[in-house]
Amino acid sequence: MLVFSLSICHNMNIQGTATGILFALGTFAEIFMFLIAGHLLARYSLKLLMVVCLMLTALRWLLMAYYIDFVIVVILTQIIHAVSFGLMHSSSIHFVRRYFPKRMQNQGQFMYLGITFGIGGALGAWVTGMTWNEGLGGSDTFVWASMVVLVAGLVILMTPRKNFNLNLTKSKYNSHFELKLNFVSEDEPVKEYADLIAIFEQTFFAKYNTKLVLGGSEPIYLPANTSDLGLDAQPYAQVVFAHGYFTSALHEIAHWCLAGMPRLNKIDYGYWYCPDGRTAEQQAKFQQAEVKPQAIEMAFSLSLWH
Repeated sequence: MLVFSLSICHNMNIQGTATGILFALGTFAEIFMFLIAGHLLARYSLKLLMVVCLMLTALRWLLMAYYIDFVIVVILTQIIHAVSFGLMHSSSIHFVRRYFPKRMQNQGQFMYLGITFGIGGALGAWVTGMTWNEGLGGSDTFVWASMVVLVAGLVILMTPRKNFNLNLTKSKYNSHFELKLNFVSEDEPVKEYADLIAIFEQTFFAKYNTKLVLGGSEPIYLPANTSDLGLDAQPYAQVVFAHGYFTSALHEIAHWCLAGMPRLNKIDYGYWYCPDGRTAEQQAKFQQAEVKPQAIEMAFSLSLWH
């Protein structure tokens, strides 16, 4: 549609520097979107972002069809380019990365580019070339483009959310814990600690000889062949969480992720612990030590829709 937008600018006597400024505005908006796209993809669902992108794109082409005589509308349509291309392209690549396993990432991206920019671009140029009619059908061209994008947006809107939260393995749990957290469906959140125990064991036991274990009133980490708090020694390390609390399990996993190999050979990672009744100085040190584990715990919780 870039060629046809340039033609419209020419027909409106928007030429030279003014045309360059307008298209530079769209380019800068696109660059800005690429800078923040990662944050948006981390915060909002892929389905929501794609629907918003397509609906705004439909609006962009509709404005180009009927309200192009207004300068403010021309400026607005250029700004929407940040979403209609920048965010939509980022969302599409993100979807490809989640849908295709690592060894097939190149094929996935080539398929995406071939279908959209290749086949889609060729068909779009062919149809718009016929409807454009040397500028006499300019409005009709942008209207049909708007309708096509609107239909695409409605298709995605009607697509079940679970199709956008993909698990790349045939088993219930992914072979990489970090990847599994990204693919947990909002419709099927992990809420039972038994599921979390299963995920942890299937992911880490073979490599790290460690299990997540339901404990009593106090959490603790026990290296292999050590015992404490009434827990028997086992031939494997134990990440023990308290009372069957799901959040306690996530918190202890966070500590385990942060500990590092030397500390994994020490009971409770070699950290000191003071029960309730700490002095102000002790409490300050305790809170400082807990910042990173609590941040990781929150990330786990959000990823699990818990």
